[in-house]
Amino acid sequence: MVGSDESMLVVPRAAANDKLWMSGKVRSVYGYARPRMDEALNAEVLYLLNNPSSPPVAQVAIVEAGEAPPPLPTVRAMPTGGCLIMYSPQFARFVSPEAQMPEPNDNLHFALCLLLKMPVVDRTGVIVDPTVRVRVLSPIPKGPFDNSPLSMDVQYTTHGNVTLQVALPKEALHKSSLWPRAVTICRETSLFDLIEQRAAKIFDMASALPSAERRIDLLWSGGIDSTTALAAFLHFPETSFRQRGVRVRLFYNASSIAEFPVLGNWLRGNCGPGRRVPHFELYRIPDDSPIADNIDLTSGITVTGEYGDQIFGSILMAGAFKKEPSFIFKGTKANRRRLIGSELQDPWREGVRERLQEMNILREDRIDALMALLVKQASQCPFDIRTKFDWLWWINFSMKYQYVGLRLLNRVQDLSRAKADRLVHFFGGDEFQLWALSERNHQFKFPRKATNRAPHGFRTFPMYKILLKAYIAFKCEYVSVRGRTNYFNNKEKVGSLKHIPSYNFAMDDEYNVFSFGGFSISRSAMQETYGDSLQRFLYNGQPVVEAVEQPRPATAEEGPLRYGPAPFRGEEEKKKEKR
Repeated sequence: MVGSDESMLVVPRAAANDKLWMSGKVRSVYGYARPRMDEALNAEVLYLLNNPSSPPVAQVAIVEAGEAPPPLPTVRAMPTGGCLIMYSPQFARFVSPEAQMPEPNDNLHFALCLLLKMPVVDRTGVIVDPTVRVRVLSPIPKGPFDNSPLSMDVQYTTHGNVTLQVALPKEALHKSSLWPRAVTICRETSLFDLIEQRAAKIFDMASALPSAERRIDLLWSGGIDSTTALAAFLHFPETSFRQRGVRVRLFYNASSIAEFPVLGNWLRGNCGPGRRVPHFELYRIPDDSPIADNIDLTSGITVTGEYGDQIFGSILMAGAFKKEPSFIFKGTKANRRRLIGSELQDPWREGVRERLQEMNILREDRIDALMALLVKQASQCPFDIRTKFDWLWWINFSMKYQYVGLRLLNRVQDLSRAKADRLVHFFGGDEFQLWALSERNHQFKFPRKATNRAPHGFRTFPMYKILLKAYIAFKCEYVSVRGRTNYFNNKEKVGSLKHIPSYNFAMDDEYNVFSFGGFSISRSAMQETYGDSLQRFLYNGQPVVEAVEQPRPATAEEGPLRYGPAPFRGEEEKKKEKR
C-alpha cells in the first residue's frame, strides 16, 4: 500500500481513503492543502509503526494516479544559536540520549504545556523549562502604566421615570449608547492614538526600504485584529503613499469576505489603479489555502493582526458561553440559574485546580506545587489576578506571547533573521503592552453590556474587543452605517490561524528552523539529520529535572536567558521586602 522512494514516502490517493487514516484539523504542507496534509501525516505515522527498521523518510507525498511526487524540501538548517526561542515540548525527549518520555510530575513546565495545549515560554521567568535553554525575546515592560482616572460622564439607565434611573459602573456600557460610549472610551484610554501611531510607524518602516521594496503586504482574514490594521491603513492619507512610493498589497480569501461582507465588497469595487484607493492592490488567494501560507519575506514588510488576543484576552473565554464544559469552565448547562458568561467572574484557582484533577496527569502534591507556581507567576502582574477572565488574559499575555509572534515564521521556507525582521505584527511593541498592563484599561478589554433590567451589566461574547470594533466602525465611514453597525454589534472573535502539525520541530535564536522526516515525529530521522548537534540546547547535554540554578546576567543584545526556574519566595520573604 505504501512505498518508499529515495527518502520520499509516496502514498497512492486510493490508499489515503482507507479507514485506517486518522483525521485531523490541519492546513497545508509542501504545496498540499487539506485533506492531503492529514493523509501525509497519517501515512508517515503508519509507515514508522509498520517499518521500524526502514530508513526514515524526508517527505510524504499523497499522489493521484499518474501524478508525479513534488520535489524534496531544501537542505535543512544546522544549529548556530545558543538558545531556543520556539520548540516542541517533546524536545528533550527526542534530543537527550535516554529518549525518555517527559514525566509531568518531574517537569511542571511540561505539565503546564499539557494543560494549556501550547509550548509555554513564560516571560516573567517564574515557570521555566528545566530541560532546555530558552531565550525570552520580548520581556514584559516594567511601566509606567497610565492609571489616571477617566473624565467620562457617568451613565444612567434610561427609564422614563427619572427617579428610577440607576448609575452604571464605568466598565458597563448601556446598550442604548453602546457605539458612542465605546468610541469615547477608545479616545479616553488613548487606544485610537496607539492604533494610528502604529500604522504610521509601519508606514515609516516601509518608506525606509529601497524604492523597489517599498511595499506593505497586509494579511486580512476579516477578523477583528486584521480589520483594525486594515482600517488604520485605509484611513492613512493617500498622498503620503504616493509621495513616498509605498503601495499596499491586501491578501484575502472567501472567508475574509464572509466575516465582513460589506467592507470586502467595498474593497473589491474601490481598490486598484484609477479607483478611489489606487495604492491598494487586492490579491485573492485560493479558498483552500490559508492566508498565512502566502507570506513573501524576501522584500517589503508583511503585516499581520497578531498579538491582538494577547492584548485583549483569550479566545478560550468563549468557553464561558458554551453549554458543555470547556477548559476551566463548567458550561452554561451546569449554571442554568446564572447569567451566561458569569463564570468569567469566578475565582480562577478553583477552576484551574479542577481542570488539572480532571486531566489526571499529576499527583495531588504536584498539583499543589504547580498551583503555587501559577499563583507566584500571576503575582508578577501589576494588578491583582482574581477572576478567570483576568487569568486567561494574563497567561495569554505572559506565556503565549512569544509563540504567537513566531508561529507564522514556522511556515516560511529558508528562514533567516533578515526575513524574520520583515514580519511585523500590528499589535506588537511596548506601547500596546503598556496599555494592556494598565488596571484602568483592563476593565474595558471585555466590558459588560448594561440594560435597564440589568444595570450592573452582563457579558456576551460579541462584547469581547468591543473597543477595536468601535475603531473599525468609526473609521470605515465609507461603508454603510447598517453594515458597520451589524459588524460592531454581532461580530465575534473567530480563530483565523489554525494550528498545523509541527513539521518544524524547533527554532533557535538565529532563526534556524529544525525539522526532520516529513513531520518531525521520527527520532531516527532526527539523529540522521542532526546527529547530536541539538544537544547543545540541553543543560550539559542532559535534561535537568527541577533545576534551581540562578540565571546568569545577560547582555542587552542577548536578552534574558533562563537556566531553570527562579527560586520561590515565601510569604515571609515578601513581607520583609515590603518593610
